[in-house]
Amino acid sequence: MKKIVGSVILASTLLSGCAVQTSYPVTYHQEDFPVEQSKNLATVGITKWQDNRNIASIKDNYSETAVMRMGPATVGITDDDKEFVRVADYVRKNFIEELRSLGVNTKSIDLIPKSDDHELLTNLAKNNDVSYLISGQLLNFDVNCHGAWTLECSRNVSFSMSMIDSLGDELITREIYSAAFSNNEGMGVMHSTLLDQLTNQVLREALEKAVRKTIKELNSAI
Repeated sequence: MKKIVGSVILASTLLSGCAVQTSYPVTYHQEDFPVEQSKNLATVGITKWQDNRNIASIKDNYSETAVMRMGPATVGITDDDKEFVRVADYVRKNFIEELRSLGVNTKSIDLIPKSDDHELLTNLAKNNDVSYLISGQLLNFDVNCHGAWTLECSRNVSFSMSMIDSLGDELITREIYSAAFSNNEGMGVMHSTLLDQLTNQVLREALEKAVRKTIKELNSAI
């Protein structure tokens, strides 16, 4: 009964203001990771990522742009003045920007290959004239709250990533990077606050792990 009451309260909050679909501006703030700079000057191609989140399996206009859903209500992210950005693209964009800040020469490849299609990934690296190719799958980028007057809120981010070189040798094979944060929030917590925590606490932690691994492999490959 407690969970049902909490769901009703959260749903009424989502639906307040007669806005069933709402997109909130969320800015990822870069901070210095304790990671060494890249010494590898070769170009790294980064494909668009698959969205394998459970929430994205609901096939409608918001399937890959939803971060939170409650009944007919959908909450998404606004980035660079664009509402309801594709969540996997948002995560990938911030991953790319973190790599660039550490000296990695990146090239965006706007295709969504399967990370286990080794032959396709090798051909993509060759055809796009890059020395390395990174592909990924977004597994979680979620906020879930349950409760009555006090909400138990969890925020989870996880994604898998693969990296090969132009010869097809695997440097990273579908390795998962994840982070989570849970706490109690008041019933009136703002969705913008939850999304900011999801992005600037949880996503940052997961990205740091992925960036650290990528830099390590690139520097080892010189």
